Amino acid sequence: MIIEHGFQPSCSEATVYISVDNITDKKAQDIVNEIVKMIEKEYNGEQGDNEVYRDTIFGMKIITVKGDYPYNYESNLVKYLNKKKLAWQ
Repeated sequence: MIIEHGFQPSCSEATVYISVDNITDKKAQDIVNEIVKMIEKEYNGEQGDNEVYRDTIFGMKIITVKGDYPYNYESNLVKYLNKKKLAWQ
C-alpha cells in the first residue's frame, strides 16, 4: 500500500517520493516497472533523464521517481497510480 507521497521540485527536475508499506519487494519492483512504463508512454517512448528506483530511508521503503518534467510530473503520477487501483491514504 502506498502510504504517503511527496514532491520536491527544482528548476529542471521533479522528484516524487512514495513511501510504501506492507508490500513485498516484488510488489515494489512491479510498481517501479509500471511507473517506468507510464513515463515511457506519456513521453512518447523516451525515458530521457528519468529515474525510478527503490530505496530505504530511515527504515521506510521508498520509491523515488526523478524526472525532468517538474510542472506536471506529480499529478500525472498520482493519476496513473490511482488508475491502477493502488490505495492512497
